[in-house]
Formats: sequence, structure tokens, C-alpha cells
Amino acid sequence: MSLLRIFMGGMFGFPYILVATYQAGGDPRKILLGVHAQGDGVRA
Repeated sequence: MSLLRIFMGGMFGFPYILVATYQAGGDPRKILLGVHAQGDGVRA
């Protein structure tokens, strides 16, 4: 039963991750930080 729950969760989770990745332009910082992601990630 738990295996079924994993696969059913993936049916909803994977498309969400795919859309979020597309909207963030493939930048993992934008996916994880959302509106708090800024700059180019290089610190002086």
C-alpha cells in the first residue's frame, strides 16, 4: 500500500517540479528560495 502512495504522490509532485524548474529557468536557487533569490550568487 505504501508503494502505491509513493507512486501516486509522484504523479502530482513530478509535474509540479517540472513546471517550477521551467519557470525558474533551470536555476535551482530560484526554485528553492523563490522570491528571496536575488543576484548572481557570487559574494564579494
